[in-house]
Amino acid sequence: MGHAYPVASRSGLGGLSTASGRGPRATRIVYNATLQGTVASTKQMTVAEAPLNASAHAAETIRAAILDGTFEQGMRLKEEKLSRDLGISRTPIREALRTLQAEGLLDILPNHGATVRTYEAEDLADLHELRAVLEGFAAKRAASRITEAQLTRLQDVCKRFHELCDTDDVDSLVEANSTFHGLVIEAAGTRGLSDVVRSLYEPRMVSRLFHHSPRQRRMSDMYHREVAAAISERDPERAGTLMSEHNHQVGDYLLQTGFMVSDRELKEDEPA
Repeated sequence: MGHAYPVASRSGLGGLSTASGRGPRATRIVYNATLQGTVASTKQMTVAEAPLNASAHAAETIRAAILDGTFEQGMRLKEEKLSRDLGISRTPIREALRTLQAEGLLDILPNHGATVRTYEAEDLADLHELRAVLEGFAAKRAASRITEAQLTRLQDVCKRFHELCDTDDVDSLVEANSTFHGLVIEAAGTRGLSDVVRSLYEPRMVSRLFHHSPRQRRMSDMYHREVAAAISERDPERAGTLMSEHNHQVGDYLLQTGFMVSDRELKEDEPA
């Protein structure tokens, strides 16, 4: 799914900029409540369970903060502060950061530490070219391997995405888009493919930072329904070609707009 112009940032936790829509105090309360819940859960662990579970809880908390915009693109995450905020040692924090790096949410550089991954339009356009190959392969495989249960889920999420296209519920739209692509990859039944695609970038993270052009929503909706139809008809070549075209189209859109949508396009996109 394509993106349009950046959301104006708002002041969030500790003076950080956030696109979550909460004020500083509200953001801090939500963030601290999450941390307190993590700490409480950690205290209930046995000695043997603590390192692994503390790392998992830390990853979950940090992941949520990245996806909801509390931790913005380019923000440096310091192990010492995270350790203090979460009430756990730096070892599980370090493990959590590595997990999130593998998920494509963080960049970790020697002597610099972890920063929330930053994306430019050109970067995402290139990544969509790679996704065109990988997801085209996935759709092709899915057409011959998908189960009836998976096909039903795919058709249901296509219907949901279509219904959301003309609403202001961006979070649900992003979730439906991510679910559609995830289901195609799941149906391919190729071990490790999901991890490879996800390592390119986390769609929910990127999509929540930008408004979505209504025109691009409709384009994605069309491709989703056509890919699902080709998979349903057990047509591997057509399914693969359509999924590749979908990713190429989004990449082209990003290059052409640079995430920007003109006032004229917005007016043209408004329903009559």
